[in-house]
Amino acid sequence: MRFDFTITLDDYKVALKLHRKRKLSRQLLPWIWRLLFLISLVLFVVGSISKNTEVLEQAMVLAAWSLCATVAFPILPFALTRRGYRQMFPPARSGRTSTIEIDDQRIVEENPGSEEVRLPWTGVMGFAQNDRVTLIYINACRFFLFPTSALSPTQRAELGDLVARYVVKR
Repeated sequence: MRFDFTITLDDYKVALKLHRKRKLSRQLLPWIWRLLFLISLVLFVVGSISKNTEVLEQAMVLAAWSLCATVAFPILPFALTRRGYRQMFPPARSGRTSTIEIDDQRIVEENPGSEEVRLPWTGVMGFAQNDRVTLIYINACRFFLFPTSALSPTQRAELGDLVARYVVKR
């Protein structure tokens, strides 16, 4: 099967959201800083009650770092998402339309004027799909991305069959 597609910023955002949902650690990371901030407040109270200056100092340092992270980390993805999307289309690339060809032997992604990636099925590390985007993982953090709407229902069934045959659960 062979199909052309164009990735929009919204597709890219949905893909990153789907990518984050695949691992529990990626879902819990934003909450760790808030938890550390609460722990630092408890340590501050305990250090104040026991008049232990070492605990107070450590609680203040932990509170400062965790407060910075609590504020910065929710803002950071907005900038990084747009930057990552722009990096998908380097100046040498002639257009935003890509082509993927999937068969029994390999997956070939062609980006006009930029690159062509050939990947045998043995190199596929994982697969994720929802109603908006499909991700075919090259490694833990790199993936081929294309809109699920680019596939017809028969192509979607064929892709599901190929993934069931060749992608090994790791």
